[in-house]
Amino acid sequence: MKKIFIYSLFFLVIKTWGQNNKLVVKYDILYQTTKTLQRTGCLWADNEKSIFEVDILSALTKDEKDDKPEIKNTTLHVIKADITRNYYYLTFLKDNDFLFLDDLQKGKLILISDKAGQNWKLTNETKQINNITCQKAICIFRGVEWEAWFAPSIPYPYGPWKLRGLPGLIIEAYDVNKKYNYSARSIEYTKALGLLDKDLEDLTTEKIYAKMTMKEFITQKDEALEAILANIKRGGEVKVRNASENGGKVRYGRELIYEWEEQKK
Repeated sequence: MKKIFIYSLFFLVIKTWGQNNKLVVKYDILYQTTKTLQRTGCLWADNEKSIFEVDILSALTKDEKDDKPEIKNTTLHVIKADITRNYYYLTFLKDNDFLFLDDLQKGKLILISDKAGQNWKLTNETKQINNITCQKAICIFRGVEWEAWFAPSIPYPYGPWKLRGLPGLIIEAYDVNKKYNYSARSIEYTKALGLLDKDLEDLTTEKIYAKMTMKEFITQKDEALEAILANIKRGGEVKVRNASENGGKVRYGRELIYEWEEQKK
């Protein structure tokens, strides 16, 4: 993976800390799954909460906007279609609540509460990332092994996507297969609120169909996918490309098995 540099120097971050306690971090995102996708993300954070935005809309090509699920050689290729908004992930430190929006199916936007975090193991390994001393941490989160480099000198327990809970800002993170990669491009302190004064409901023009826990959402999502597969199958074998099988459940992406499923084993 091409190395991405962080442009904000460490001494500049420290210099502005005393006057401004809100943090803005821009990330470069690289997905290397069925095809390579580049995205940008922005983390707004203070001492109480953070919100991470993945900029989807500005990066989409026409082909990506028009992508639909396709069936080839009895293989179902699942791709999200009709993308009309960016992705947002909201973390509250006080009660460890984590909120985000996702589609149950077309026309049914769900506000999801997901309290599960990562059980990080800190290592003694360190490295310099553009003059910032970073420490390595590892974890297995929902069936995927992650490595993260965080900065103890930047005391914010946040990071990109759902990654959080380390004693310092996550500067780089990736799964061990390098399918999902995040790297901070710039870091600055500011007085501006940015997205921190927004609720997730304020960041979409779509009607929120329901509010669910992560378990409720995944249960219904699994049932919907299984129904689709059953209708398509019609006596033949259907496989989901780039997916993992978990106790009969078809999963793909960054979350392959959930904690309530692990507890049953």
